[in-house]
Amino acid sequence: MEKSVKIGNVCLGQGQPKSCVPLIGTDLSELLVAAEQVVVAKPDLVEWRIDYLKDCTFTTLQTDFAALRLALADLPMLVTLRTQAEGGELALTAAAYQQLLVQICQAGLADALDVEFNRGSQVVQAILIAAQAQGIPVILSQHDFQATAPLNVLTQQLQVMGETSAAVVKMAVMPHQPQDVLTLMQATLQADQQLTQPLITMAMGDLGRISRLSGTLTGSTLSFATVSGASAPGQLDLATLKMGLTALA
Repeated sequence: MEKSVKIGNVCLGQGQPKSCVPLIGTDLSELLVAAEQVVVAKPDLVEWRIDYLKDCTFTTLQTDFAALRLALADLPMLVTLRTQAEGGELALTAAAYQQLLVQICQAGLADALDVEFNRGSQVVQAILIAAQAQGIPVILSQHDFQATAPLNVLTQQLQVMGETSAAVVKMAVMPHQPQDVLTLMQATLQADQQLTQPLITMAMGDLGRISRLSGTLTGSTLSFATVSGASAPGQLDLATLKMGLTALA
């Protein structure tokens, strides 16, 4: 079953898996330097990791978003506030997390928005409502930086996430042996046959790199790569990722 979600001018789920590069900077000047490099590299999407900002407030986000929109031209922007609980830079209460992401939605400061499933059902639902009111697709995400759960647990987690109204479901796990990588890929394949949303999955670290290239087989529709800085362990550089995805298409 073909399923796709449009983020800006890119359709996840159509054609080969798409590429996304993290945009990392502690302030606007650093972001604009990084944005210039990203534009030259030509990924399909950009992920703005706002948790790296020294001043991650709504007022700053408004200013920075306007400048980045000009710098990135037509590159779609996925906005992500990754909490420390899932490998990010900020420790926020659930209420503060919800408030900031709802403000981002209401102001239209994203082409797509990452929302952490583990922040709780009430928080997730409030953000989903705000995002859908503005036509902003939500990528509902879950990250395990410690381990890879058994196959039945992963498929159950993906199923529960897929029962929400999120546009895309994302899962990242940490493998410790080759079987863990295969487990993640098998869970992706099974979930792709069951869920109505496109999937994004990956096994992190060097051991899991093959999972960043195997989306054509498993159903994962987006892979994260680097231009200047990595946002997660095991990300390939963009040129290598593009070459691999094209070879396997």
